[in-house]
Amino acid sequence: MTYCPHCGQRVPSKRHGIAIPPLKLRIFDLIKSRPGITSAEIAAIVYDTPDKAGIVRVHVGQLREMFLDHPVQIRGVAHYGYRITAA
Repeated sequence: MTYCPHCGQRVPSKRHGIAIPPLKLRIFDLIKSRPGITSAEIAAIVYDTPDKAGIVRVHVGQLREMFLDHPVQIRGVAHYGYRITAA
């Protein structure tokens, strides 16, 4: 999260022109930097336990909705993990 140098308010971080909340931003950046990362691996990094993989899947679904009309997409590949693609 960055802050406005003039007023000090939070300025949402953006990826590809879309403002993303901090937790989802972390998940997005993990997927981008580690193609093939699984929801359990993301949960282990973000929540310190792979048992919260279901929560990660919900966040990824919400990220997909945010990028619905955008050329950048988050894809899940069975037995492989998530990756970010550009149309």
